[in-house]
Formats: sequence, C-alpha cells, structure tokens
Amino acid sequence: MISVAMTTYNGCAHEGLYLRQQIDSILNQTYCDIELVICDDNSTDETCDFIQKNYCDKDSRVTLYKNEKNLGFMKNFEKAITLCNGEFIALSDQDDIWESWKLEESMKCLKNYDLVCSNALIVDENAKSLGYTMKDSGGYKYVPENQSLIFKFLMYKNFVQGATILARSEFLKKCVPIPAEYLYHDYYFAIKACLGNGLAFLDKCSLLYRHHPSQLTKNEKDSFSSELSRAVAARDKSWFDKNKKNTDEKLEFLAAVEKVPELGEKNRAYIQQYRNYLLRMLDKDFSTVLFFCKNYQAFFLDKNPAKKLIRIARRFLGVIRWKISARRQAS
Repeated sequence: MISVAMTTYNGCAHEGLYLRQQIDSILNQTYCDIELVICDDNSTDETCDFIQKNYCDKDSRVTLYKNEKNLGFMKNFEKAITLCNGEFIALSDQDDIWESWKLEESMKCLKNYDLVCSNALIVDENAKSLGYTMKDSGGYKYVPENQSLIFKFLMYKNFVQGATILARSEFLKKCVPIPAEYLYHDYYFAIKACLGNGLAFLDKCSLLYRHHPSQLTKNEKDSFSSELSRAVAARDKSWFDKNKKNTDEKLEFLAAVEKVPELGEKNRAYIQQYRNYLLRMLDKDFSTVLFFCKNYQAFFLDKNPAKKLIRIARRFLGVIRWKISARRQAS
C-alpha cells in the first residue's frame, strides 16, 4: 500500500477549489491501493470541516488529523509521515494537481532505490501552464543514475521537489526528525537517499505545480549558468557582493551535510573542495576555474557538449579579463 502524506493549512481559499482538485487527483490515481493521511497544521479557516464533510465521511481511505498548535510546514510533514501505514509514502502539498498515473509510474521507477522524484509542470492559479517545468526552473537538462554525480549536484542545488517524492516508508521514517540545520525536508531526504540506496528521477511531469502568491515557496525560471557567465564576463563585482549572503548560507548547508553519518571520505573531501571554491569564487581566484571545469557536469547537468565547452571558455576568458582589468586599475 502507498500512503499519501498530505499537509494542509488554511486551504479553503477559493471555496476550497485547490484543495478539492488536489485530493480528487490523489483519490483517482490508477494505482488504487492507497490511503490519504492528511495532517492539518491548526488551520484557522474551514479546512478541516471541508475535508471531513467532503472526504473523510465519504471515503474510508481518507484520514484527517489536526494539530493542537501550529508546527510549521516541515514539522507537520514529519508528523504526517509518522502517521502513515503503507510500505511506501508519497508526499503531497495541498494545492497541486497530480497526473492520474503519478503513483503507478513512480512505483515502476522506484525499483531498489530509497526514493524517486519527478519533474513538474509550473502552472498559474487557474492551473494553466506558464510554459516551463521544474527542471527548466532549476537549470538542468537531465538527472544521471550515477549517485556520486547526483550527490555533487545536490551540493550545488536541490532538484528534488518534495511534492513529487515517493519513497520507502522505512527510509522516510528513519529520516525524521529532520535536523534543524535543514530548511527544507525534501533536500534532506534527497541527501540521505543519495548516500543510502540511491534516488531515481522520473523524467516526466507527474503533477501540476501551482505558482500563486499564497505559496510558502516559489519557483521561477532561472539559469545560473547564463547569469554566472554574464557576471564573470562583464567583471560585475556587484553580482558577487550580492551573492555573499548566498555563499554564507551555502557554507552553513555544507557544514550540516558533513554531520550526516553516511557521508564517506570521498564525499567529505568533495565538500571541502567545494567549500574552498565558494570562498575563493567571491575573490575571482583563478583556481576556482579549475575546480569549476573539473566538476562541470555536477554544476550543469547538460547533455550538449558544445554548450559545455562554450561556457567553460567564457568562464576562463571572463576571469582572465577581470584579472587584467583589476591590475590596470591598480596601476
């Protein structure tokens, strides 16, 4: 059986339309052996009454729990996971729409891995496509099967969207409680899976990910590679200054990853190299280019070798030009 762990909080906006669309898409999956465990984070609107009346009272597969106090979205997910009874657990937000085949296809892809995630189509409040996917937003073209490469990419960016996750129950329940150093549950689950039995990526849009003002987190189309290339080539020091805060946050994240017991010496050494890269990048140290080139595939998962060569060349030339300019200004 697959347990779907859904968290809710004040989900009755728009007369409960988003919540209804999400729950209906879960209950109408082609994979039928499911239970829906809903953990409400002490909503102040009619969310619980809406769920109880329209679903719990009509479908024995749906169970609702209401927190006595607000726990926050990550702790609420932790609680929902512990309440699940299935051999497998899928995570769900309250305002997406699942494709009918999501659970069935995810189960086929899971195989012997701890976790499988997938792509998602970004849509507006009315579930209309915004023209790009979660993968487009993350700036990567594919996810490899090589777990070592996946780990390196995770140190740079989280590509695992929590709402797409299907995992083994035994694995997820061992992951909770999530250490306080992690701001997002899906990031922690991805790292643990990568260092365990691995994670798989289903390269299909298994759900419609709604982008609207009331979301806790948003995803917007972005390309780190193009932004970095422009910044280095233009010798834009302000770009690096602006990202000093992001660098500090990344260093804190790497320190948290180093506490994961499953971390081997090889991965620990990579984290140290990556830490040095982050510290030197802000000063445009030329040695960062060598690290960047050596680990290029982990930074930009891109199948096009021509684009890789162009980007590497631009980074080399950008740093060289910046160094020359800096020396001229100093003299």
